[in-house]
Amino acid sequence: MAKKQSAGTPATRVLEKAGVAWTAHPYDHDPRAVSYGLEAAEALGVPAAQVFKTLLADCDGTLVVGVIPVDAQLDLKAPRRWSAPRRPRWPIPRSPSG
Repeated sequence: MAKKQSAGTPATRVLEKAGVAWTAHPYDHDPRAVSYGLEAAEALGVPAAQVFKTLLADCDGTLVVGVIPVDAQLDLKAPRRWSAPRRPRWPIPRSPSG
């Protein structure tokens, strides 16, 4: 059963609208933390290789997504190989609604 929340991230709202079950894993964020992902893995007691981050880029009008473990770094030139753009733009700007 999908978790119901009145607010959330754009991703969780899409999941709710689609009826996809998901579970939040809340923790107290330390504003001094250098990495949100590594902090989350540590706080939740799971290996960093099991916590993922998503990175979006606009490659000449084609949106590409990278999903990698939080303890890894994405080669920022990799999207060029995925969609043959001239130059990827990082990061994707947030929309006013989300």
